[in-house]
Amino acid sequence: MATTLEQLVLLLLAAITGLAVAFPLLKKGRRGAVSSVETPRADAPIESRLAELAAQKDALYSAIKEIEFDYKTGKLSSSDYQELESRYKAEAIRVLREEDEFKEQTPVGSESDEIERDIHKARKQMLVRDEVEKEASSSAAAESPRD
Repeated sequence: MATTLEQLVLLLLAAITGLAVAFPLLKKGRRGAVSSVETPRADAPIESRLAELAAQKDALYSAIKEIEFDYKTGKLSSSDYQELESRYKAEAIRVLREEDEFKEQTPVGSESDEIERDIHKARKQMLVRDEVEKEASSSAAAESPRD
């Protein structure tokens, strides 16, 4: 027989586990895991704004990796995965563009800053190309006859 203390510990562990499982489901209506990251303020200092954008980017990358893992392990259906993936990637693209635009507006201070600016421009071009390819493949898939 378990003692009262052991029962209390087990009950506490069960409650914590239940909350951990229920938390993402409760947040689903508020844009999933990404909603915990605030939108950057327009009047924030440069370092603070860049840090906020980096935090958003990290949260989005983590969310994308997590749903990929959940899909591969069978925890997410194909339709749920596609919906979440497109939502998170669209938000990531928005954050990357905002970060790039913000960095383009900051004054160049050194050669390394200029290199960073060139990298951001190249990344922006790649994002646009990826969006065009995605739109083309999704419209081609929609037009192809189904069996």
